[in-house]
Amino acid sequence: MNPTSPERSFAVLLVDDEEKSLKYFRRIFERLYPVYTAANAEEGYELFREHHEEIAVVLSDQRMPGQQGVQFLERVRREYPEPIRVLSTAYADIDAAVDSVNLGEIYRYVTKPWDLPELEILLQQAMELFAIRRERNALMKEKLASMHNLLAADRIMSLALVGFARKSSLRRVGAAMESLLQLVVVDEAPDWFSLDEMRDPGYWRRFHDYHCGILQRVLGRLEQEFGRIPEARGSGTQVRLAHLARRLGADPAAAEAESDGVWLLDPELAEAVLGSLLEALQPFDGEGGKLQPRIAGSAAEPRLAVELRSPGFQEHLSALVRPMAHLGPSTDQAAGLLAAYFALYHHGGSVEVMENQPERCRLEIGFHPEALAGDADTSKELVRDLISNELFWSRVFRNW
Repeated sequence: MNPTSPERSFAVLLVDDEEKSLKYFRRIFERLYPVYTAANAEEGYELFREHHEEIAVVLSDQRMPGQQGVQFLERVRREYPEPIRVLSTAYADIDAAVDSVNLGEIYRYVTKPWDLPELEILLQQAMELFAIRRERNALMKEKLASMHNLLAADRIMSLALVGFARKSSLRRVGAAMESLLQLVVVDEAPDWFSLDEMRDPGYWRRFHDYHCGILQRVLGRLEQEFGRIPEARGSGTQVRLAHLARRLGADPAAAEAESDGVWLLDPELAEAVLGSLLEALQPFDGEGGKLQPRIAGSAAEPRLAVELRSPGFQEHLSALVRPMAHLGPSTDQAAGLLAAYFALYHHGGSVEVMENQPERCRLEIGFHPEALAGDADTSKELVRDLISNELFWSRVFRNW
């Protein structure tokens, strides 16, 4: 073997209760690979767990005190399927070795006493196979990451389209989605995203069911949201932030002392929209206390600030954008927050993330009526995308 080949950096683990076998194996093969040895299955497993990142081949004797070689290799396979497993056995145990190979539990078996040139070739082939599989898995992980991001993007687009479909004049849907997504990171190639599962048509049916379930919950929350928020009573009205902050639960003295700014917004509408947003944010506060808005910004551009302690945005909001997750309380909370964002942005509001740390998140809310001018998110492209999305799924299912 080329001493600079990638396989040279991978290690071999030999588990054998014969001290002489361990000694000679190390002496012969450590010039080719890093070698670890253990005198029984339990010791071998602990050694393997400690060095599993570098061990490419596990060679185990069949007959040992306690756990036999086939059982040991099966245990390794269950928890760490990547390394190549080889069974060393006497002629009398040949049937068990053949059965293990046929069942796919081990790569090959080698009989004792060892034919050293033959064993060296076997180890080299096992190393090369391990290197090929690892490279293939790395490429598959990259493909899974791309697939995962495409599916997450499709979910995000669908969520925006739900808002559009619920109310064709709904404004600033894209801005609301962009703002909410600042609170969550879409993980790339997560461990639970399995290529083997994706080969199963049932996976895609479950994915579609979950996808539809998410959209139905968001649509339901949108219906609730717009059902309880009054329409604006016309232009020319305004609301004092100190008064609004008190109505929303702020400390009265602090609210009066902080600012005398105003928003050009109907007071009843402002209280309904902001109250709905605070209610939707409340479950994400890790300490469970009532959120108390504070006045921030300047007199020319006043804002309401909200601070959440130990927020669970990443954990709960990812239920919206992960291609596969479980419908549950987190989904309802995330759907409620998205609906509140849609309502806020529809009426000219905005949310800016001032700080987003695991221990604390600070948001500032403002209103900009001028943002509503000529912005209704009613493009025909959205409708075409929605139709294309449904045609894609119907075509997929028809082919199965």
